[in-house]
Amino acid sequence: MTRRTCSLVSLAATFVLIAAPVALAQFSSDPAVNFDIADRASEQVQPKIRLAPDGSFFVSWFDNAAGGYDVYLQHLSASGNELWPHNGILVADRSFSSTVDYDLRVDAGGNALVAFNDDRSGMSQITVAKVAPDGSMQWTAAGVTVSSGTVFKANPRLAVLSDADIMVGWSESPGFKLQKLDPAGVPVGATQTISESGRTISLCDLQPSDNGSFIALWVRPFNTSGQSNKYLYTQKYDAGYAPLWPVTAGAAAVVVYGPTGAPYGAQGGSVQNGYFPPFFPDGAGGAIYGWYENAGPRTSYVQHVLADGSQAFQLNGLPVTGATPNLIKVSAGLSYDASTGDILLGWSQTDSATQSQYALLAQKITSAGVLAWGAGGTQVLAPSLNQNSFCRTIEYGGGCYIVSFDARSATTGVVVAARIASAGTLAWPGGTLLASSRNTGKARLDVARSATGQAVLAWTDGPGGLGDVLVQDVNPDGTLGNPACTPDINHDGLLNSQDFFDFLTAFFAGSPSADFNHNGAVNSQDFFDFLTAFFAGC
Repeated sequence: MTRRTCSLVSLAATFVLIAAPVALAQFSSDPAVNFDIADRASEQVQPKIRLAPDGSFFVSWFDNAAGGYDVYLQHLSASGNELWPHNGILVADRSFSSTVDYDLRVDAGGNALVAFNDDRSGMSQITVAKVAPDGSMQWTAAGVTVSSGTVFKANPRLAVLSDADIMVGWSESPGFKLQKLDPAGVPVGATQTISESGRTISLCDLQPSDNGSFIALWVRPFNTSGQSNKYLYTQKYDAGYAPLWPVTAGAAAVVVYGPTGAPYGAQGGSVQNGYFPPFFPDGAGGAIYGWYENAGPRTSYVQHVLADGSQAFQLNGLPVTGATPNLIKVSAGLSYDASTGDILLGWSQTDSATQSQYALLAQKITSAGVLAWGAGGTQVLAPSLNQNSFCRTIEYGGGCYIVSFDARSATTGVVVAARIASAGTLAWPGGTLLASSRNTGKARLDVARSATGQAVLAWTDGPGGLGDVLVQDVNPDGTLGNPACTPDINHDGLLNSQDFFDFLTAFFAGSPSADFNHNGAVNSQDFFDFLTAFFAGC
């Protein structure tokens, strides 16, 4: 204990500085007035939000104000201030009358990477743009086009690899394509095709792994029929595209969720048409998966594929609850706590008989496959007529945030948030809060965790889910916005060295006021979380 104390004191002495007074941020403390970052004419849709290494955020969306669903991007400070002009910067002036999915990632240098369908050449292709923190385009003004030909292309995905190269993937029937770019946007080698004879497979997600390798997840139908049941397959590839995981049942992949029978000879269960779940690397050469099915038991599952391609849990995934007959669990929202190996998954639950009552639940699954929050999980919203959707989770303090749309009519709804403590109890006195109380149309909720532990949300808000892009932060203590500066420990309105020493005093005394991350324990993590917030400013 003495050794740890000395280490922290030495580190504290190294980092002492005097900070300037802080200004209030743009994140709103009023759930009825969320921060509107894109409010041009027509609609702004499909927002995505990603954390940058310096604690700032990038938010992307498609903007139809000038027609064509143009690609736009905004950069927000850690406290929610717009760093670029209001309504963001134009990345690509397109001419599409409809949209498909796209991807947004951030590299180690704090640059935004956006991959999207692009028709500026007169033919729909896949383009990747790299945008610096100051808003300048880093490769060419138009980005780098990675595809060719006339075949329809959709749903591009990005992975920033451990060697700083960038893997780009997209669905192009009957399989998906892969193209590596170096950090300068120069193609590395030829475009690769992943396909399987007799089936059309579609890319879900790409994630980086160790030693320049990457992992892909895709949807694979049972047979050649477009109406057959659909399953989830995955493979890890080395830097030269050689598969690293064993072949299962004739497919050059590991079966995350597949048909029944040996060797997978009969259809059973299925993921929903148009459903392409994301996944997470586990930080040790494997990956974490979470999904729901819309056939069979209609439940939600998780799976952990280890570095050698073996599966930690049972065939076709571990159900997130014990035996719960006649209950449907969909809208699965996955997150992963790499520090503990815990998997967090939230879902919307209804009865299969009438589908008239909807609840919101979550579960923590340990690395050993234990349902840590009991056989039924933690109930966040009790059953009601209000249908919830776009469930999202973010790991925090041994538990998680969970956010969701909650319907108030067939076309309107609000945004509900809660934080679940490590033991599975709701952490806030009221249980849940309204992150947005605006009873309006809502669509495409996305969420990221800030460097200081907030959940930061982005969604489209307006009639029919076609409107503006709004953002909102949710603090660990169940408040919204930045009415106060969290590292301003003495609440004098200034962030300076006195706050630093006041925190140290509370920390070494073991005072509850030093539980900076609100997880119920005062330990070194609180110290480092405080340091992160202190130097990020407010």
